[in-house]
Amino acid sequence: MAAGIALTDQDRLPWLDALHDVLAGWAVEGRSGILTCSALKQSYRERLTAGIEGLRFVWLDPPQALIEQRLARRTGHYMNPNLLGSQLATLEPPQEANVLHLAAGETPQQAAAAALAWLRS
Repeated sequence: MAAGIALTDQDRLPWLDALHDVLAGWAVEGRSGILTCSALKQSYRERLTAGIEGLRFVWLDPPQALIEQRLARRTGHYMNPNLLGSQLATLEPPQEANVLHLAAGETPQQAAAAALAWLRS
């Protein structure tokens, strides 16, 4: 990604499986937590949640211009900002009932507060 080459589904599978293992471990231990990732496709979300009950998703969906602005201000991040288009083209908006959709351009603090309030409810 740093070189501007988008990951394929095959590239993502080991990463998704490792994240699933974290979530499954929390479930077995009776723990809760927040895991952040770009689960862009329905198949990715299904892989993350396989066999785990009660998981919920927060979908951050700010306008593309805001994402571009935030990417331009990042320093030292692995993702090349030129990959944003491919990320958005890959996105399959979540249709699940267990999703909080944050569509506006909230500040990170506002988005976190809204997500925590929803997760606690």
